[in-house]
Amino acid sequence: MMKMNTKKQLILAAVMAMAISLASIAYADPTGGVVTVGASESGSGSASGTVDTTGGNVTLVNVTGTQITSNWAGFYGFITGGLQLADASSNVFYQWTVSNLTNSVVYAANGTISNWAGLQAGSQALAPAAVATSNTDGYNNTFSSTKAFQSAGLGPIASTPFTTTYQGGSSGSLETYSLADSTGDVNVWAGMAIQNTTSFKTGQQVDYQILAPAASSATTTYNFYLELP
Repeated sequence: MMKMNTKKQLILAAVMAMAISLASIAYADPTGGVVTVGASESGSGSASGTVDTTGGNVTLVNVTGTQITSNWAGFYGFITGGLQLADASSNVFYQWTVSNLTNSVVYAANGTISNWAGLQAGSQALAPAAVATSNTDGYNNTFSSTKAFQSAGLGPIASTPFTTTYQGGSSGSLETYSLADSTGDVNVWAGMAIQNTTSFKTGQQVDYQILAPAASSATTTYNFYLELP
């Protein structure tokens, strides 16, 4: 068998190195997301109504009202990002533009994730105590559907609980998935992105919306991560 000359060996080695490099870029773990925080606001419950009566009367009073949950919070916004090859000092060797951010995933975790491959489906048993209840806004009543979670580099994670947040006044197609790290100690709420889609606010657009637990009695800190398609 003929041996390859040195030049051909070098070319082959370079091609293989590039292939390995591109594969690692395409399936890299989610990276820390740099956040720009805007206004935070809260709705209010229904105002009280009044009924006039006098002694001796019996009055039919039908009562309708809405109450603001004290156990959940929402995150929403746009995504900006790209893929790049760089050294340890952040000197960019090459950069790829992501033309369509649909199927990106924004992750909000109440801790740090060191083993992304170890993510598992969330559950009421793993959820924070504030929502691990049978209340109207409890975990199982909120994340009541399941399907496999799949991103560019993670999954499929079978039977993952998810819910869809509202868009334009009704339940839409922006999904939040409930995940947990391999130990079950860190909850991860994954928002699947749809570029420039209708938001919960009339006349405004977003790329993602995430529903995540947050008790009103204490501050909850979330770490944000971004995975590009």
